[in-house]
Amino acid sequence: MMVCNPRENGMLLMTNGCSFTQGIYDNFAEYDAWPYKLGKLLGWDVVNLAEGGCSNARIFRTTLEHLLDNTPDYVAVMWTEPARHELPYHTGDTIRVMHSMALPEHDETVTDIPELRNFWYKHCHNELASQQRTVYYIRCIKMILESKNIPYTMGWSFDTDIAESFSNWLCPGSSMQTELSDLPKADSYGHPGTEAHQLWANLMLESVNETLYTAR
Repeated sequence: MMVCNPRENGMLLMTNGCSFTQGIYDNFAEYDAWPYKLGKLLGWDVVNLAEGGCSNARIFRTTLEHLLDNTPDYVAVMWTEPARHELPYHTGDTIRVMHSMALPEHDETVTDIPELRNFWYKHCHNELASQQRTVYYIRCIKMILESKNIPYTMGWSFDTDIAESFSNWLCPGSSMQTELSDLPKADSYGHPGTEAHQLWANLMLESVNETLYTAR
């Protein structure tokens, strides 16, 4: 989690998501990621809870934990692939499980646990159940934000098969990956580059202004 001078200017933007929101890639500075570009456009401080390779379970958990003790002025969440998972680890850490790797969140000495990853997707993963859980996470966070009168914008980092539509959604029926697909990438893994992050910050700014204007 990165914090940019919290509350220094009085207005706080909280963001969450996966690597498309965290913005830590090779030769790419985290402060070039869209949350900080958006914060600069707004003149607000930023708390970015995003973590590369994370699941929607982690996005839900860390967003909820933050909202229990904090009341940001605006929340922007980019949900990731439903097929990713978060599992407990024997050290007390959590393991991020995706098709390409499984690794503890805080133990950088472990880069993959292929036996766990292969077992999980062969015997435990169910795509429909994962999509249903993601819808549950989204509904819960929306309900909490609305109960606390916190304005928000959400969206997808990647295209999904989830057909349900939600209010306050950036680029409905599409995703950050699709909308930025024609712009230069930051690395060979397809992460968005600086120009793409600036464009996404601009799109987010339009959503923030529209949401705040509607709420008046």
